[in-house]
Amino acid sequence: MDLVGLATKVEVEQVLALLSARSPKLLDSEGSTFAMYEQLLAGVAAEVTAVVGTEPGTEVAQLATWCITLGVAATVEASLFPEQQVGDMGRANILQRRFEAVMKQLQAAGASGPKPEGSLGTGGPIGTFPPALPYPDPARGSEGCW
Repeated sequence: MDLVGLATKVEVEQVLALLSARSPKLLDSEGSTFAMYEQLLAGVAAEVTAVVGTEPGTEVAQLATWCITLGVAATVEASLFPEQQVGDMGRANILQRRFEAVMKQLQAAGASGPKPEGSLGTGGPIGTFPPALPYPDPARGSEGCW
């Protein structure tokens, strides 16, 4: 699989470092789990790219790469070792919470400045709307209730 964008900055060794108790051959390019790793990497990278854009600044790119690494490690851990994820203290859960925290940092960084090219905008109301009327509508009286 040909990875693009931020996904190319994530190294297998970074993910393996987060899976510290696992075999180093777990994500070997010749192993049976490597195709799954590449698919997960592409998916998590797409999530992060939607927030930071395709060409984030250096500091944001480093944080985005770390976020992708955490997300991939959490998903690999949960996918390959589901029986070992007991309660909130399972390794996958810890990595997932760290991923979500870094993702919030990236979202906050994007909210404080202009949106990078290639990022998804934040949805919000467009235009102005009149204030909501109290229920029942006082202009119709009590028979206005349906």
